[in-house]
Amino acid sequence: MEDTEPTIPWWHDGLIFFLKVSGWIAGPVLVVLVVETILEKYFEVPKVVFFLMMSLGFLFSIFGLVKESKKYIDKVSKSKNS
Repeated sequence: MEDTEPTIPWWHDGLIFFLKVSGWIAGPVLVVLVVETILEKYFEVPKVVFFLMMSLGFLFSIFGLVKESKKYIDKVSKSKNS
């Protein structure tokens, strides 16, 4: 009997990268929407606060996208050099 390790499909790494990037895009936006809805309901904050919070969420998303992209690029570079 041979020891056969399960092979990982060629599209696996790309799919994981896509899911992580999608999470970095949707996650902060959804958090801001929920927090803004609660703040507006209980404290009647102006809409300017919503736009400021959304801007911070956007910056947080960009940070996450750059971080994940650098990790993926390094991983692909290592696999091509091997």
